[in-house]
Amino acid sequence: MKFLIPQVSLSKIVNLGQSVADKRNTMPILYNFKLEVFDGLLKIIASDLEVTLVQQINVSEAQNGAIAVNAKTFTEGINELPEGLVSIQVIDRNRLLVECESTSLKFVGYSANEYPTPPGIDLFTSSLIDGKRFEQMLRKTIFAASVDETRFNLNAVCMVSLKDENSLKMVATDGYRLAVAIQNIEDLQILEQILVPRKGIIELRKLLGDEINKKDIKIGVTKEFLILETPDAKLAIRLIDSEFPEYQQAIPQGQCELVVVDATLFSNALRRVSLVITDKGKGAKFHFEGNTLLLSASSAELGDAEDEVPINYSGAPLTIGFNARYLSDLVQAYGETGPLHIELRGPFAATKFFSPDDQNAFGIVMPMRID
Repeated sequence: MKFLIPQVSLSKIVNLGQSVADKRNTMPILYNFKLEVFDGLLKIIASDLEVTLVQQINVSEAQNGAIAVNAKTFTEGINELPEGLVSIQVIDRNRLLVECESTSLKFVGYSANEYPTPPGIDLFTSSLIDGKRFEQMLRKTIFAASVDETRFNLNAVCMVSLKDENSLKMVATDGYRLAVAIQNIEDLQILEQILVPRKGIIELRKLLGDEINKKDIKIGVTKEFLILETPDAKLAIRLIDSEFPEYQQAIPQGQCELVVVDATLFSNALRRVSLVITDKGKGAKFHFEGNTLLLSASSAELGDAEDEVPINYSGAPLTIGFNARYLSDLVQAYGETGPLHIELRGPFAATKFFSPDDQNAFGIVMPMRID
């Protein structure tokens, strides 16, 4: 195997794929990329057998062949090269020689035959959807998914088609907060709800983060996999076989007091107050009165913090406790710009947050008891 490729192009590919290769997998071969050259086309495969990413790019002076190489070490090496033309070839029984200008690196490689066939990657994509709109939905829900991988049905984003509205609905929750996003995406039909694991969503967002890939993208759903395809990449995500919890009752209804706050000012205040919060289980105090929101927090180890933010609020004075990090995650997901609406229903009731520019996406955060 031999080829030439610009360092910038190769660096972009390996950085996108490195996090897919699982360093905790019981199969050590999956710590590696599989590099494969055929007819002037380089494919770089990364997989943990749950999430698989295949990227491809045209290369010059190519000779067919394949090899597996440690994903982390190879990525770090490529990132350190100067921005020139990189020569890569297999030498000396699975040694991978990488040369760029005055730099020469030799990586230990492994037989490509040891690399398993990634599941789901050969499945077809049947629908064409707006990549930018799809990525926005992911961004506005993933922050609420549980990071605990043992809670399978919560370590995921639930997707379902709303047939009567020709729309797609995404929901995520970790039991303390809930995020919902609905968009008019007609061509993607999910007959039953599917659970897409959090790791897969993170990789999907990375792939869609490229402006080139925010145009129309191909997507397909089977009983076991979600498959997404862009001009230069294909991502297959194994779905979680579990039931998503009933969440509708967690969405507050009825009379409320509306607060309007500038998202940028609110986000800045949250960051400043969070500086003295050391315990994840300890919240910050939010006091709503008149046209002022007073945020405060304290800890014996670090001290006290207070910050005031102007608001529009006509209700009675109210003090409520929240996990400040949960609110920071929510505001960041919504873009940290423009007005943010908050629906208050008392100090112990779930609180709803949304942007008036997109009322089909909202977050629910449960309050915390405060000292």
